[in-house]
Amino acid sequence: MSTGLVWLKDAGWGTAYYFYSSIASVISAAERASQVKNGNPTSLTDGSQEGDWGLPTLAQLTSLTTGTEAVWSTDNRNLNTYFFIGVHMAAWYWSGATCSSDTSKAWKVYFFQGGTACESKSVGLYVWPVRMAK
Repeated sequence: MSTGLVWLKDAGWGTAYYFYSSIASVISAAERASQVKNGNPTSLTDGSQEGDWGLPTLAQLTSLTTGTEAVWSTDNRNLNTYFFIGVHMAAWYWSGATCSSDTSKAWKVYFFQGGTACESKSVGLYVWPVRMAK
């Protein structure tokens, strides 16, 4: 079963950003993800335009570690060897989902163990852009 999602091959391209910042000159995680377009990163040649890419939902991001198409396993090299590059296995990645119990926090996913948790939006975590296949 295919999810119809296209993940940026270089999971490290997005680097770490705050989910939300009250400082106008500071780019948020969502803004960083939306900057992906054909030619940015330079290796991307998919014809996409700025705004086609974004932060994944919690379910989309978690599916990489626990879903029917999971690429995580006890051999963590699977993410970096067979499918993607730049995956920071010992780091947290932002989803685009705000925590309903505390809107000052958003959901994050930890690839090494597949864990999820809510985190303050003022913390810098990795950004892994995704888009729907065209």
